[in-house]
Amino acid sequence: RGAEILIKALQAENVKYVWGYPGGAVLHIYDAFYKQDTIQHVLVRHEQAAVHMADAWGRLTGQPGVAMYISVNSQNRTYQMEQFVVRKGYAAETLKDLKGAKKAIDWYAARGYPQLKIYNSFPKEIVRDTVAYAHERGMRVSGHVPVFMRAQDVVDAGYDELQHINQVMLNFLVTPTTDTRTLERFYLPAEKTAALDLDSKPVKDFIALLAEKQIVVDPTLVTFDFLKQRDGEVPVPYAAILEHMPTDVQRNFRSGSMKIPDETTAKRYAASYAKMVEFVGRLHRAGVPIVAGTDSIAGFTLQSELEIYTRAGLTPARVLQMATWDAARYSRATDRGSITEGRLADLVLIDGDPTVNIADIRKVALVITQESRLVPNEIYQALGIRPFVDDLTLMKNP
Repeated sequence: RGAEILIKALQAENVKYVWGYPGGAVLHIYDAFYKQDTIQHVLVRHEQAAVHMADAWGRLTGQPGVAMYISVNSQNRTYQMEQFVVRKGYAAETLKDLKGAKKAIDWYAARGYPQLKIYNSFPKEIVRDTVAYAHERGMRVSGHVPVFMRAQDVVDAGYDELQHINQVMLNFLVTPTTDTRTLERFYLPAEKTAALDLDSKPVKDFIALLAEKQIVVDPTLVTFDFLKQRDGEVPVPYAAILEHMPTDVQRNFRSGSMKIPDETTAKRYAASYAKMVEFVGRLHRAGVPIVAGTDSIAGFTLQSELEIYTRAGLTPARVLQMATWDAARYSRATDRGSITEGRLADLVLIDGDPTVNIADIRKVALVITQESRLVPNEIYQALGIRPFVDDLTLMKNP
């Protein structure tokens, strides 16, 4: 009933769009969205993206900009997904058994979706059969490691890709009773990774398994910098963009998410994060495919993710290849990934040389996409963001 009242209130304010990400605490609201057709829901990839998109809509149109996602407390700025299916941008049903999983896979496969993502709370009893059925329907399978399983278990079950460095490191840290639906999925890697021997046989054997099976790893190192952030500090991945952002966004960057009570804990967590970065470098050198994801602010943090890879020992040129050609290859996007006749490609003009200094990737002066010319400086200024390059003299009719 409360959800219906909320929808009516939004309609009364003439809200046309809501940007959001479904989660357990707001599923009843999504059910109400599913029953109406005057407000369009836009499914985003991250809660922060919902806020920025809604903010941009409000600034540019003068209309209400509405964002919706699950509640986030001061000790957890990430989220916990339930075993629900997002369909047409809405949470349509909860998965409890293999029959429901197959039904969901059929729906997505019939509509051309190339990949299935599994979350922490997915029932471990049906993981192997769910993966097998997705493969039968021609879909890749990626995701988190379901609770009471280890990364090696899901690799053995047929996963094609693992998301998030914490999910990978937990392979060496969890016990059979560790509930990774809780904050333990963050605190355990922060507490224990520093002491993990990367030259130990279990670690080397696991890396060798990933390389042998060509399991793709999407580490999202940029977002896990929060593991070592104390309140008031600016996370390293955000330092390069901090002064460009509106004041309210800058303030949010300084908000810590972890309980770090003393300097000893801070040093331990920082050492754990450094070892995660080192681990990714070892994965790459062993031949494990790496793809560049962020799970953070869309448009502004992928650059930091690429920078972190250079700290792990990769060259800037190799990192750029990972973010383009490799990304297309492993996601089976055969119509893009290289500048080749007959393929899709955008032209991005950089005021610098990212093959030498990867940080120059932020200095985008011009983008030509879908036969349109976009000038980032104009877009940034409309959003209250200070541009990353000086205005350039460009052809008006390219």
